[in-house]
Order: sequence, then structure tokens, then C-alpha cells
Amino acid sequence: MGADIHLVVEVSDDADFNDVRGVAFAEWPRHTALFVAMAGLWGNECRFPPRGFPRRCSSLAAWNYGAIVCSPEELEDWAGEQPAIVESEALEHVVKGGHFLPPPHEPLVSRPCFSDASWLTLAELSEVISSLNRSTLSLECRATLALMEYLDGEDVCSRVVFWFDL
Repeated sequence: MGADIHLVVEVSDDADFNDVRGVAFAEWPRHTALFVAMAGLWGNECRFPPRGFPRRCSSLAAWNYGAIVCSPEELEDWAGEQPAIVESEALEHVVKGGHFLPPPHEPLVSRPCFSDASWLTLAELSEVISSLNRSTLSLECRATLALMEYLDGEDVCSRVVFWFDL
């Protein structure tokens, strides 16, 4: 069983991430041990319990995680631009565990194919990774870590918001 991970590196001038800006979007190749350590997938324990998708997030995270909610007539207008879902399907998805994204990111709903959203700061992600053999990490993962290390050195706080396509 595998999972694909999607993530956005975000920064803020404060550790509470009140004014969040998206810096980069990435997709990491499958690495089950890493993903389980990050989010406890399939009922496994993890170092930092999943927090869900953050209430305050960047537009970059919201638009990559969400689908626009529209009327059936508008669905074709969104084809190729942004994943879209008709309102009735969005409501069914929310009943099954999905969620609408908070203002100012409405009318977006979490995409039905995504699950287990969470976020980790650089310190937390580094701690998770310390339990693994670093040589098994993908180039994309190592590049994300390097970017976050650089950003934290610039007097901003960084985090990675991630979710899985199971």
C-alpha cells in the first residue's frame, strides 16, 4: 500500500503563522516509512499527531489542496484551470469527513481524493526524519528541508503543510 504526498512550504513572520505566505509547492515520491512517521497513516503511531489542514494557510496551499465548489452549469468553465466539484457532491464529501476551507479561501472544499492533512515546522520535520536513514530520502524531500533551513535562517518561521493522495 502506498501514498503520494503533496505539500506546500509556507512562511510567516511569527510562530503562530498569523500572516502566512506560500513559498513552494512540491510532490514527494512515495516513501511509506517517512509518510507513516509524519502522519501515522493506516493507524500507525507518529511523533506529532496529525493536526488537520491549518485554519490559517497560504493561498498556494488552499488552491493545491482544495476544489472549487460550483454549480453544475459552471463545472465545465473550471475544466483545466482548477479542480472543481458541484455543490451537492461537495456537501456529500463533507458529510463523509471532508471540509470546507476557511475564509478567505471559500468556496473551496478539500478534494475528495486527499486525506490526512497536517503540518510540521522545520524542527518537527527534522525530528521525524532523524529516525530514518537520510540516504533513503528523495531529492525532493532533501530540497524541501534545505529550503526550510534557509528560510528559518532569514528570520521567518517555516512549516510544511502536507496531505496524501491515497
